[in-house]
Amino acid sequence: MTDWLNNLYAVYGDHENEKPSNTIPVVDDKNGDINAGFGGKYVWLVANYLQDPQNCLHNIKVVFSNTEKPGQMDLAKGAGGQYRYLETSTVAAEGFGISNLKLLRSTDEMSSTDLGRRGYRGWTTDINAGRGGDYLYLVWRNG
Repeated sequence: MTDWLNNLYAVYGDHENEKPSNTIPVVDDKNGDINAGFGGKYVWLVANYLQDPQNCLHNIKVVFSNTEKPGQMDLAKGAGGQYRYLETSTVAAEGFGISNLKLLRSTDEMSSTDLGRRGYRGWTTDINAGRGGDYLYLVWRNG
């Protein structure tokens, strides 16, 4: 039976050894700290899965803001510069249910063709856009 992504949230830490054991997998076992190289807090992503496709996430977007959004989890916590948030959708019209979410860190920018060739059906824009460093994407497969 397929496990479907139901929730995605950030966990903050002050030390690398605070990394939760259930963070999302990282392609090629690279660093899973979203904030790596930028100072600030360690930021990891944790996903919850259900076996109910009716209540799963269908899309994930990265949203950049010059102002803080109270109640939302900043992926660039403590690093300065723009705030980075995730917006998720359970609207089926926005895509198929997400069943296999990973973080992809690359020294090279990835095109939709590159990501599609790797077998991914969906992906975010570069989480690190505008701040340099590695290119960082959330990538997923469906069902």
